[in-house]
Amino acid sequence: MPKGKMKEIELIFDRQLMLSIAYEDGREVKENQFVNRAAIDVGEIHTITAVAENGENLIITGRHLRSIHRLRNKKLSELQRKMSKCTKGSKQWKRYNRAKRYVLSKSEHQLRDALHKTTKQFVDWCLATEVKEVAFW
Repeated sequence: MPKGKMKEIELIFDRQLMLSIAYEDGREVKENQFVNRAAIDVGEIHTITAVAENGENLIITGRHLRSIHRLRNKKLSELQRKMSKCTKGSKQWKRYNRAKRYVLSKSEHQLRDALHKTTKQFVDWCLATEVKEVAFW
């Protein structure tokens, strides 16, 4: 267990068992000494479009996120079509329902990973261009 004051412990099950622990480590937060500001526009086609005061800009495309959504919707519609032909609660209906839950869970993990990578790329850009404040449009 980590040293420090425990704030929250959470046990999560989503295709695997995970333990989440939030705690205070006692370290001081460093003040950001940068001077630039950036404005970002969040969208579906371009997930993040940003411009800084010094003229630097960044465009992060959202194609990967859209492809995950599209594949998920395609698989869900196929499973729901099959489920509609079954009697609710039957053995085959339960199999389709389990497959549907699996598709939803997997796509949720893929979306979370893609969004994490997108925001990580944006934060790295902010650090490289010395951005102190970010404004959302």
